Amino acid sequence: MIAGRMRLRAHFSELSANARAALISAMTLGLAGVSAFQSHRYLESDSFQSFEYETFRLQKEIQSRLDVNLNLLLLTQGLFLASREVTREEFARFVEAIEFSRQYAGILGLGFALKVDAHGIAALERGEARYRRFRVWPRSPGGVAFPIYFLQPANEMNLRAMGYDMYSDPERRNAMDRAIDTGRPATTALVTLVQEREEPQPGFLIYVPVFRERWPLSSRAERLRSLMGFVYSPYRSYDLFDSIVGSDRHERSRIDFKIFAGPDRGPELLIYHHDRKNREREASRFDYFHATSVQVADARWRVEFRSLPGYRPIWVLSIPLAILFAGAVIAAFTWRTVLGMGRRTEVERAAKDRLQLLYDSSKKVFGPIENAPDLYGNLVKALVPVLADVAGIIPADEDGNPRFELGTVQGRAEGHAVTDAAFFRPQAELISSIIRGGAPVFIPEGMNGDGIRAFICVGLQSRGRLFGALALAITEPRRRYRSEDRELVMEIAKRAGVAIENTFLFQSAQEAVEVRDNFISIASHELKTPLTTLALQNQIARRYVSNGSVEARLEHYERIMGVYEGQVRRLVRLVEDMLDATRLKIGKLELSREEIDLADLAREVMDRLSNEFRAAGCETSFRAKGPVRGTWDRFRLDQVVTNLLTNAIKYGAGKPIEVSVEARPRSAILKVSDQGIGIAPENRERVFERYERAISSRNISGLGLGLYIAREIVEAHGGKVRLESEEGKGSTFIVELPSDVTAR
Repeated sequence: MIAGRMRLRAHFSELSANARAALISAMTLGLAGVSAFQSHRYLESDSFQSFEYETFRLQKEIQSRLDVNLNLLLLTQGLFLASREVTREEFARFVEAIEFSRQYAGILGLGFALKVDAHGIAALERGEARYRRFRVWPRSPGGVAFPIYFLQPANEMNLRAMGYDMYSDPERRNAMDRAIDTGRPATTALVTLVQEREEPQPGFLIYVPVFRERWPLSSRAERLRSLMGFVYSPYRSYDLFDSIVGSDRHERSRIDFKIFAGPDRGPELLIYHHDRKNREREASRFDYFHATSVQVADARWRVEFRSLPGYRPIWVLSIPLAILFAGAVIAAFTWRTVLGMGRRTEVERAAKDRLQLLYDSSKKVFGPIENAPDLYGNLVKALVPVLADVAGIIPADEDGNPRFELGTVQGRAEGHAVTDAAFFRPQAELISSIIRGGAPVFIPEGMNGDGIRAFICVGLQSRGRLFGALALAITEPRRRYRSEDRELVMEIAKRAGVAIENTFLFQSAQEAVEVRDNFISIASHELKTPLTTLALQNQIARRYVSNGSVEARLEHYERIMGVYEGQVRRLVRLVEDMLDATRLKIGKLELSREEIDLADLAREVMDRLSNEFRAAGCETSFRAKGPVRGTWDRFRLDQVVTNLLTNAIKYGAGKPIEVSVEARPRSAILKVSDQGIGIAPENRERVFERYERAISSRNISGLGLGLYIAREIVEAHGGKVRLESEEGKGSTFIVELPSDVTAR
């Protein structure tokens, strides 16, 4: 009941608490929104019309200037048609008479390209040698050339181009061929003018053909025969278009435009960019855009206009925003006034619900629970959907890292059930910092990432031990966290930490009891075996006391005493193993170091165990190049070798056993190898733990302490033990003891 009531409050409490204010506030905001929208629409339309008018005016100015320049070329064509032979002086006076430099700003010059066939080039160069060493260049193979013959004004820049064969360039030749075929003016694509030296601009040329005979001319051969040359003008694009639009006036209008040499756009076609000094604006947002075209002789060029930042008047946005703000203020005032009357009741109800949730969650986590996963599941069930849409507990490993694969999560997000702790993986960094002792994370709203809109995460700890983190997430847009929720979650986390610690302590106690029972069972079995043997031998001895000759009794006594000694040694070894395990557990294993020979020690142990080798049917071999001396505890290393050899006898019975000792720089290596059953990879670390063994105790005798004691003794010396094994092919235990060892 409490969960259902809090969920209804989370979704609909605002509606119930604000029912009287909702209608008035909604109407106020609606009217303000409609008014703001209409005003913005009107102002935006007015601003865009102003932009379109300005772009239309600029387009007309550009087109008008281009038409004037084209008319100038047609006028110059008339000069050549009126006079069959125009001299340099006549051409210069014509250019001066039309006030070219003043009337036609932005044009580099006005010129004439004379048609010359291949045989006439040399004669032309000789006839014009007086004119600044006139020559036709570049000299390319072909039947006809069109060198620049006249070019005014005759300044230093234009004189560089005199004699240049424009038919040698593919772009220029393409435009000239179009002019020849149509008899009309033609425009080149983007070219670099031959006059350019430093900081070249994009350029283009317009050609007007001059024929001796009247058009039309039916064939290309006829047109070439009648062609005298081309009247043309070279244009530097930035000089031309800057002179048309005027930079000062344009800066006031805050409109940028680009011109592309063709109907398409692309960086390779860009011939003019007015706002070229501020290229970083290229990628910036613009409010208005308009694309059109201009006619340049026989070509149509694309022109793009866009508004620069600040073009749109500030009131286009400010007036609608002011209307919206006023409506919001009125709505908020109305809402706040009505809310004040019911706020106290709502707060009291929320406090009661939080106390009820704390009670319910405490019952969930302090019930009869035997393992942590069940506790985690009960807790997240209590929190969803009361405090969160998705709740999860993320355990921590020994290094304080979150283990999402072991987490417990429950809830719904975006209409789907969430059961995988990977839902919280995007917040892994926050969760890690909390697990390592960082402050709790409280994000009441506004995350809007990975489906999470609000987030709370606190650590689960008890008496300084961190077990993991409790993470709560809101995924629905209408919910948010309050400061009261944070305090409630922290209190729940404290109680959950205590419950988790109790669960772990209960599990540890159960495991300890299970280990104790197993140990008692194994120890009783191991102790019972030699005692049974001793009792049996005692009965046999008593039988021989009453029967048989003295010699027979002595022979049997000697054999029985050997059995006694073996079983007593086994009992002593079992007792010593149990005592050593106890010493190791409480940290009281002490070493008595002296200089010893490890090779000699290994031989002694092998000799002492020779009867056990024979009884198990194991052939032994020993390999050492010489003494291997170091400062170690002789008694403890004797235990290590004994435990490794008895382990090899148990698991490699009937198979050869190999022992080797060798000296290395600053260390000594002892290897014990058998060819027994081997050890599976998953058991290679476990066999070194207390009371552990590779196979069931029913098959192999022993307390499961030998390898554990051996490892602890070696590590107490500062060394290490490792195992190399393959199932069915035996095992090799390698002991490495640190020492300044010298083989002598």
